[in-house]
Amino acid sequence: MQANTPAQLTSPQPGDSLLASAYQLISRGFSAWSLAMQRRRREVQLRAELQGLESRELADLGIGRGELDYWLAEPPPAHARPE
Repeated sequence: MQANTPAQLTSPQPGDSLLASAYQLISRGFSAWSLAMQRRRREVQLRAELQGLESRELADLGIGRGELDYWLAEPPPAHARPE
């Protein structure tokens, strides 16, 4: 289960015990952290692959070497984001 908003991380459900609520918060927090780490690893791998390309190969993609930081800082399009 993935939390989509900070409010979902902090709001226990009615009828939940304190221990169950704490477990849910910790579990959701760990899941969010795990997803962030996976995303970061993918970004690092993509950066390394793009920086390893020759300038000619980057030009074929329509990207200049000086634009790499800009393109890597841009958020991916909504249809490309894993949910």
